[in-house]
Amino acid sequence: MAMAVDELVKESHGEYQAKIIVYDLFEKYPHKHATKKEFMDNLAVYGLTSYVEIREKDFTEWIQNPDVFDLMHLDISNKGDTIEALYKGVEDQIEKGAVVLFEGGTQERDNVEWMIKYKQKTIVGCNAPYVVVNPSFPAISQLVKRD
Repeated sequence: MAMAVDELVKESHGEYQAKIIVYDLFEKYPHKHATKKEFMDNLAVYGLTSYVEIREKDFTEWIQNPDVFDLMHLDISNKGDTIEALYKGVEDQIEKGAVVLFEGGTQERDNVEWMIKYKQKTIVGCNAPYVVVNPSFPAISQLVKRD
C-alpha cells in the first residue's frame, strides 16, 4: 500500500497526499510474523517511512472508537465474531463509501486448523454482509452495505 501511495505522490508531483495508519501489536501478539523493527526496516529500505504511521493498539480497543478512514485492510486472526464486530463498528463509514477488506470469507479459510481446533465462529454465515473479492486461499473479502 505504501508503495502505491509513493507512486501516486510522485506521479502527481506532490499534489496527492495520503497517510497509512498501521495498527499492530507486533511482539505483544502471540501469533506475530514480523517484529516492529523488521517492519520499520522494510519501510526504510524502500523509502516509505514518511507515508506510514504506526500505532500499537488492539483491535478490540480500536473498534470501540474507530478512526475515520477511506480504505482499511484487516488481517488479524479473523473469525466470524471479529468480522461482525468490525461491521458493527464501521457500518456508518461503509455507508459513506469507505472500503473494508479482510482476510477470509470462504469455507476453505473457515476450515483452517486453528479455527477448528479452537471452535471459532466461522466467517461464512456470520451476520456481516460481504463479498469475496479474491477466493484464492486465504481469500480476500470486502464488507458491503446491508440491503
